[in-house]
Amino acid sequence: MLKKIDCINIASLSITKGTFYRSKCVFNLTELKNSTCFYFSIDFQNTQIGMKKSVLWVVLAAWATVPFLSYAQTDPKPKSVFYKLPSDTTRIEYVVVEGGTFTMGDSTVSDAKPLHPVTLNGFYMGKYEVTIKQYKVFLKAKGLPMPPIYDQWKDQNWHDNEPMVYISWDEAAEFCKWAGGRLPTEAEWEYAARGGKYSKNYRYSGSNRPDEVAWHSDNAKDQRTQAVGKLKPNELGLYDMSGNVWEWCSDWYGRKYYQVSPRENPQGPDSSPMGKVRRGSSWFFPPTRSRIALREHYAPSTRVYGTGFRVVRDVPKE
Repeated sequence: MLKKIDCINIASLSITKGTFYRSKCVFNLTELKNSTCFYFSIDFQNTQIGMKKSVLWVVLAAWATVPFLSYAQTDPKPKSVFYKLPSDTTRIEYVVVEGGTFTMGDSTVSDAKPLHPVTLNGFYMGKYEVTIKQYKVFLKAKGLPMPPIYDQWKDQNWHDNEPMVYISWDEAAEFCKWAGGRLPTEAEWEYAARGGKYSKNYRYSGSNRPDEVAWHSDNAKDQRTQAVGKLKPNELGLYDMSGNVWEWCSDWYGRKYYQVSPRENPQGPDSSPMGKVRRGSSWFFPPTRSRIALREHYAPSTRVYGTGFRVVRDVPKE
């Protein structure tokens, strides 16, 4: 049995009670009964390392004092900005996504190879998927009706706090333009889903456990879309990047695009017979489909119950 003991605040190497921190790394110190070894785990790796007590003190001292041994970023307090929709008091909340470089792709996914570095400028991303309430403001301003509800939707009603669905890529892009933004590029979407500069390298957006962050076929109540923002956010404070509904991206889909993608601010192929990219999976699919790196594509004119979108805005020039 592992027994929790006093922990160490390695920023100062002083003895304290409970859990101790350095940067975004959370350490839990334990020891085996009648053992000469301590064990400590780092939460973003979910690993445990055993070593003699004398060696442990050397490691902790080095971690606390040598910059290249510590993780560069601290846990962020998500920064938000709000923009009002035209002709209404309804607002969209955006999370500030700082620019940076990340490794895009997944070596286990056939169309997400090869792993490649991508550098992006900063941008603002909708904290939530665009809701039915927000989309209604757009339709009212344009004098347009709500799209038809198909028979497979068990609940024949629109719920304002759920993500807008049954919209084509063109309609999503038009809403974004009207709201002063645009659809995210596929690279922007993946960077944000991974947590940007604060990524902990989760398989799903915000966790390695899909039930914590994603609505999928095993946990979606009444087998339908769910209200936005009810599960755990990711490292940036974004909700529902995994699951609930697929999200349109601005890019055309290219199965081998990662092989030729530019390093800086990729925009996708010029065109594609396979349609536009959508990412994130939906309530209709099993949890494994909600993995960050998985890619999907659909004809831009397609309207389906499981696809929605969120808005991105460029950072205003000073």
